[in-house]
Amino acid sequence: MPDFAFTARDAQGQTVRDTVAAPSRREALRLLAARGLQPLDLAEPGSSSAVAAATVGRAVPTAAPQARDPLPFLQALAELTASGLSSGEAVRLLAQRIKEPRLRTLCGVIWDGLKEGLTLSQAMETVPAVFDSQTISLVRAGEATGGLTEVLERLIKHLSERRDLRDKLMAALAYPILVSVVAVGVVIFFVFFLMPRLQGLLASLGGRLPLSTQILVTGSEWLVRYGVIVVPGL
Repeated sequence: MPDFAFTARDAQGQTVRDTVAAPSRREALRLLAARGLQPLDLAEPGSSSAVAAATVGRAVPTAAPQARDPLPFLQALAELTASGLSSGEAVRLLAQRIKEPRLRTLCGVIWDGLKEGLTLSQAMETVPAVFDSQTISLVRAGEATGGLTEVLERLIKHLSERRDLRDKLMAALAYPILVSVVAVGVVIFFVFFLMPRLQGLLASLGGRLPLSTQILVTGSEWLVRYGVIVVPGL
């Protein structure tokens, strides 16, 4: 029977580090709960870290694409935990009832981790494309202090404000980008298509061209000849 090394928090909030003999991770977690301990890390001796032991060898399923925005999942989870459900029960309900395919796949991956005895934060670590290290650390802190719902609500507020700021920034940049693209298109049309035709007309009129017109004509000819080399070089 393997010995699982654990780090847990007791009823007084003190950190306890020890080992527990159990046939599986799930049984080890059950024994810790029976002793009134809240596990923070659980791994077999010799593992580099509890998190690594919990996640190594379990690739994220790729049968269906996963949602890359954590906000919908966190919002749904916060609603259920605020109503009194545990995080595990909330994730299980989401995995069963969510209709949106990407979000349903994400909930299923996290629920699979919870069934194997991982904590919510450890299960979220198996999906690094969705949850960054800051989000996972905050969720882990919420689990340790018993304030998961409050942490989720703060995360939702932060992510919502960040998304709104990103949307406003993209809206503010849309018009300048459009104008810049149109301006570049006009310059290209003028230099490569219109100016060569104007040169023939100006030459047929005779006389001396103004300096500004000469500079424009010379610059246009130079771009037509060497622009293919200079522009990519720049």
